[in-house]
Amino acid sequence: MVGAMFLLPKFVQTDVGVNYYLVYGIVLLDTLLSYMFFPQRSLIYANQQAYVDNIINVIFILLYNGAQILALALTRDFTVYWAVKPIFTILECVVVYFTAKKMFPYITNRNGFKITKQEKNEIFKNTGGLFVTKIGTTIITQTSYLIISAIFGLVLAGLYSNYLFMITTVTALLAKVRGAMLNSVGNMIVESDKQSVKNVFSYLNFFNIILTGFCAVCFVCLFQHWILIWAGENFILPLSTVILVVIYFYLNNAKEMVVTFKQAGGILRQDVYRPIIEAILNIGLSIGLSFVFGLDGVLLGAIIANVLTSFWIEPIVMYKHLFSSKSFKYFFKYALYTVIAVIIGCVTYFVVDFLPDYGTGWFVIKVLVTCVISGVLFIVCCFKLPEFHQLVFAIKNISIFKKKTKTE
Repeated sequence: MVGAMFLLPKFVQTDVGVNYYLVYGIVLLDTLLSYMFFPQRSLIYANQQAYVDNIINVIFILLYNGAQILALALTRDFTVYWAVKPIFTILECVVVYFTAKKMFPYITNRNGFKITKQEKNEIFKNTGGLFVTKIGTTIITQTSYLIISAIFGLVLAGLYSNYLFMITTVTALLAKVRGAMLNSVGNMIVESDKQSVKNVFSYLNFFNIILTGFCAVCFVCLFQHWILIWAGENFILPLSTVILVVIYFYLNNAKEMVVTFKQAGGILRQDVYRPIIEAILNIGLSIGLSFVFGLDGVLLGAIIANVLTSFWIEPIVMYKHLFSSKSFKYFFKYALYTVIAVIIGCVTYFVVDFLPDYGTGWFVIKVLVTCVISGVLFIVCCFKLPEFHQLVFAIKNISIFKKKTKTE
């Protein structure tokens, strides 16, 4: 990561008015500091109390955002703006450490706790597999923006980043929902039989893909109007680019329940080279297609790389090692849910397209119309699916359990 600093001039081709080496160093330092006391944070998650860490995280996000706004208002210095972040990262990690120490006082007592050589080897192999996967995934997710910046300059990269901002925000929210399930899924895998786990995966996967499809429909119908209000007409990208951005968002998020069950089941090294292969394909295809199709070519390259690797490898590996079965039914269901999402997207876009594109008021109306039409259509189209009823039944059981707990 330090070596990447010397590549910055390739990506920053215009005078940005700040020392980008210093800013990069600050951001890198902040990233490294975020791993302080990571074992304590992991222990909170493993104990299915992720809400504790989430509360701490939200509090410090509000604090450092406020501090950054204040620093920018007082100094008008972008470097000072970024320098604030590492300070609050350190404070957050310290709070997490003492919170974990209070929740689990025994973690400071190492007497009597010994890890066998076999356990160490297993941890090392799984951690290594997860490390390679995370590195490859990071390269994949950040490649498109860097290629756009290097080939087309910061102006077009800036236009793309307006759309990427919303994609990243929604993806982070979806990740929070799935992350809350991770440890519960892990316990279920240990305590339940394969068929029960498979049934739960079936309706959770349905929920995840349909939720992703709903978000994708909203993006297609609302992106352009939102950019028009927020940034102006000159910042709008062609509809073809928007569709490719949304397709890539859908491909990445629709399979994330597979990733959640893979991680919870300890399947971390069986496809360890998959993200590296995808990253190489992503870079090669994106650069090659960019000279033919421009910005759309970069996104098309990322989509093709995903379809050739993660799209089919991860489900096959998970089904083989977790369920000991074939993944044909998964791909059939995936195709069915996707077709439903595409049809609903076309119908909703056709209706919303009749509404005017100017004014905040009309945008609010578009949001309401998009959510209502697509939401109703998803329910109508999925009502007869067994996964829909399984999901409703599971939600009802959770509600009943909470009511009983409160009365007791």
